[in-house]
Amino acid sequence: MLINLIDKVFLNNGYEAVSFEHNYGELITRLFKPQVAEKKAEYYLVVECKEATSQHAEKLLVEWADGLHLKVRENPIVDRIFSKNCTMIICWPELAITSKQVFQLEEDRYNFKKNVISYSSEELSDLKEKNSDFTLVQLNELVGQGDGAYFQRFKEKSAELENYYSLLLKIFIKIPFVTYLHDPKRLFDLDSSLTANLSKNELVLYEFSLGIDENLDDEELMSEFLKRVI
Repeated sequence: MLINLIDKVFLNNGYEAVSFEHNYGELITRLFKPQVAEKKAEYYLVVECKEATSQHAEKLLVEWADGLHLKVRENPIVDRIFSKNCTMIICWPELAITSKQVFQLEEDRYNFKKNVISYSSEELSDLKEKNSDFTLVQLNELVGQGDGAYFQRFKEKSAELENYYSLLLKIFIKIPFVTYLHDPKRLFDLDSSLTANLSKNELVLYEFSLGIDENLDDEELMSEFLKRVI
């Protein structure tokens, strides 16, 4: 199940599990809060369903989510921040949930902000094979493999491509603290790339446009412009 992999994402990136009980036997749940040293103020409730169906997804929307919110609030370990800042991460097989249900869940912000990570068995199996601890650094290494070539291939073949990369991107999109770490070594000089192919006159105009005095009126601006093109 995807929830077992998502456990690693939280436990290896500054979060700890909080135990709580509920009466929904079909649901597997994990509640995470930030470790004290992280100085964050956010909770996450991760849920997945045994033998999930679209009917279970409907029950999560209309009944279970509200019940879970109440149960967590009753936990003495949970502080008042929970009610104001908790996101539910819903792990669900894509064959057991409709696009309409995904939309309804993510648009329903009552009690929880809800993010759905739908997945195929192929995606999950392939990502498991990476045998990673899924720290933020490792997640970035996976998404950055091939110096961007993997991402380009994914964009070009996204309709039929189902492997670890498509599920990995969903994790980046749906779990807020999982962010892309920009590698300065891979960044290029944007200004140089813009000006490299400009002619001498074009470069003069480019530099002029960057240094325009906002207080100039239209007549003065045109005068200054003509001085550089004549």
